[in-house]
Formats: sequence, C-alpha cells, structure tokens
Amino acid sequence: MGKALKSAGIAGLRLLQAALALAVTVAALLSIASTPARAASPTVDAAMAREQRVALVIGNSKYASAPLANPVSDARAMAAALKTMGFRVIALEDATAAQMADAVRRFSETLKPGGVGLFFYAGHGMQVKGRNFLIPVGADIQREDEVAFNSYDAGQVLERMEASKSRINIVILDACRNNPFTRSFRSSTQGLANLDAPFGSYLAMATAPGRVASDGSEGNGLYTRHLLGAMKTPGIPIEEVFKRTRIKVMEATDNQQVPWDYSSLSGDFYFIPSEEVAAAQLAKPSTAAVAGTAGRPQVKLASAAASSQGHAGAADALAPSPSPAAARKEREAHSAESAANASTAYELAMQLKVGRKPLQQDLPRALKLFVEAGSKGHVAAQVEAAQAYARGYGTEKSCKDAIAWAAKAARGGSIEGAVLAADLNRADCAGERNLGESVRWYRVAADKGAAAAQFALGVLYLNGDGVAKDVGEARKWLTAAAGQGNTSAKFYLERLPQ
Repeated sequence: MGKALKSAGIAGLRLLQAALALAVTVAALLSIASTPARAASPTVDAAMAREQRVALVIGNSKYASAPLANPVSDARAMAAALKTMGFRVIALEDATAAQMADAVRRFSETLKPGGVGLFFYAGHGMQVKGRNFLIPVGADIQREDEVAFNSYDAGQVLERMEASKSRINIVILDACRNNPFTRSFRSSTQGLANLDAPFGSYLAMATAPGRVASDGSEGNGLYTRHLLGAMKTPGIPIEEVFKRTRIKVMEATDNQQVPWDYSSLSGDFYFIPSEEVAAAQLAKPSTAAVAGTAGRPQVKLASAAASSQGHAGAADALAPSPSPAAARKEREAHSAESAANASTAYELAMQLKVGRKPLQQDLPRALKLFVEAGSKGHVAAQVEAAQAYARGYGTEKSCKDAIAWAAKAARGGSIEGAVLAADLNRADCAGERNLGESVRWYRVAADKGAAAAQFALGVLYLNGDGVAKDVGEARKWLTAAAGQGNTSAKFYLERLPQ
C-alpha cells in the first residue's frame, strides 16, 4: 500500500512538472505569435489615419498537390498587425484565381491618390520567362505555358497600385517556396525573378531572386515572423524594418536565406511613426489632399504652340535656373516616366506575344515593344527580346542580337538572362563557340542558385570545356544542382569517379 501511494505521488509530481513545462512552452509561443498591444497615442493614430492606408493581404495554403503549412496563419498575423497600424485591410485565405482578381480590383479601387497601398502575399509563386506569378488555390497547371492563364501576374498588382497615384506602394512577397510543378516544366528555375520598382515603390521578397525560402515550422513562415517583429517597432523607417528582417532571417538560416528588397522611394515611411515624427507629419499639408499629384514629382512639358511661334526661346531665357534640388527632382520624374512607359510597353508586348483577347497575336509588333522597353532598362523585356532573336519570333534569327540582349538582361540582374547568354555562347549560335563567355555567365547564374547553370558548369568542368578539367569542381556544381532536384545532375553524380 505504501509503495503504491509512493508511486502515485511520483507519477502525480511528474504529471504536474509536465503540465508546468507545457504551460511555459505555450506561453512562450503565444508571446512570439501574438501582436503586442501598442500604447494608445492620439498623435500617432492621427498621423497613420491621415495617410489613408489600404492593404490587401492574401494567404494561400490548401494546394492540392503541394500544401503549405503557414501562409494562412502568416496572412492572419499580417492583417492583424496592419490594422493596428491604421491600414484598412482586405483579407483573403486560400483564394481561387477569380477571387484574387476580384480582390485586386477592389483593392485598387479603394486606394487613394496620395495615400499608401500595401500588398502582402504568402503562398506558392513562381517565375516564368522573367515574370512572377502568384498561384491560386485550385489552379490546374500541367505545363509551363499554362502558368500565365491560371495564376495572377504579380506585376499587374503593382501596375494597378501605381495607376491609383498613391504616394507609396509596398509589395511584400513571401512566395519563394519550391515550385510545386517543377517536374512537368522544361526549365528548373526556382524562386521569383527580379522585380521592377516603379517610382514611389518598395518591393520586398522573402529571399533573393532565383532562390527558395523556408516555409517555417513555428506557426508562421520564417520571413513573415521576423518581418512582423520589425514592423511593430515604433519610430524606424521602412528601410530599417526590412534590414532588421534580413539580418534575423540570415542569422536563423546560417546565411542560406537572404531576404531581398528594392526601393524607389524618395520620401520616408514608418509603419508606426514615433511621437516626434507623427507630430511633424501632422504639421505638414496632407499629400492625399491633392488628387492626381499624390506627392509624385510632375513633369512639366513645354507648350508645342509656344514653341512653334518662337516664344519658347524667350521664355527659357527669362526663366531662372533650377536649383540643384529641383533639377534632381526633374531627373527623378523623367526616370519615373521612362520606367512607367517601359512597363506599359512590356505588358502590351506580352499580350501581343500570346494573342490574349481582345488582341490578336502579333510577334513583330511584340518584339518592337520588347526592344523599346528593354532599351529603357526593363530587364524582363530584355530577356524576351533575346529569346525572340534566338528563336526567330517576329523577326529573322539573329544570334548576335540575342546574345547582346541576354547579356544586357544578365547585367541587370536577370538569372534567366545569364543562363540564356551562357547557352547561346556555348551552342555555337553566332558561328563560333565562346566558351569563356559561356562559363562566365553560367557562373553568375550558378552563384545565384540557378540549378540549370550549376548543372551546366558541372558538365563543363567534367569535360574540360572552356575550363581546366576538374572532377572536384564538377562534383561541387553537380551536387548543388542535384540538391535542387535536377535529375540530370543526379544521373551524372552517380557515374562520377570516386
């Protein structure tokens, strides 16, 4: 009897210890996941409300072929946080293509000239030919050429935001998971492509272009969890928010995941301004008050009528020289106008390329627009121009032009451009193989995580083409490619001499 009581007492003590440990663990997790209450401040709240902040938040998890653990919880946490920061939030979970398109339309119609727009997406996303696509739940995608018709182009979100004339547009994509359709695709490109940042935009991705991000295992994705922590810190500008996020994610992944962002902002933005910043903002005239100007520099064009009558020269002579600050603003405005024109030309060219209704396919005109946009620095258009010249789409084949456009895109940061430039130089496209250039561009793309380039480098080192034969280097690059699912690299590895 005594032994039984003793045993029961020990068991009870252990149960109590376990319960206490569980309580501590749950409390710790809740402290990480929950949104801490921000001390009420009429000044800060008024400053945030004055900016007319609107956000669209989408989290897609329930994919039939490759479900994800955290996007819906990421979206819920982000929506809750943004509401405390004065955002009017439109939220979607596990959205279909039609629901996403409708939500983007409502979002763009809600944005105010001079206000602040924010788009957050967590879920599957992929790049195809330099364009980034967000994958809806229920998408039936069997082949790579079906992606554009069964998903949502991230570039269209940014275009709608820009068209609203909001002062600041923020796009956050936690959509760099593994491509769930890789096996049925010709290319093995992972992650998302580079994003163009039109004037007044801040674009952020969970990891570098062409790389894959962690989905996380603690209730929220790794990137979103650290981003939320940085956003809730009062008084730090948006650039510092994403820098802190990048540092935390790199520390957590031993530098394997490096969050990426692009900015074309000319002013300041705070998710939660400090009391001092909020007071200063309230003392200024509202940028949202003047529809159409929206805090963006306006480009003043000379009157054609005055010019034709010979008055322009006199007017120019009488006009005072612009200050350095004004001249800089004019240059920024011209750059912003060029970027906007390039994006418009690129989108029209893509529609003409595939014959998207109501337009009919017109490859020569599409190429002309790709060249126009590419000449203004649009990297995705440069890739399209290179492919058109390489394949003879809308023009005669021209390897020289194809290589020139591919190299231009590669210098602009395009992984696809670098791989294409390497392939063209390797394939005797222009009548003479240039293996030195091929190896150079393959290495650029391989260093950024492109599995196709890593595989190609491995084969070149194995055969001694363009480089000294080196089985060790071959093994290194083939192993990197195989680690990303490249089946050809696995085949070669199995046959490498030990």
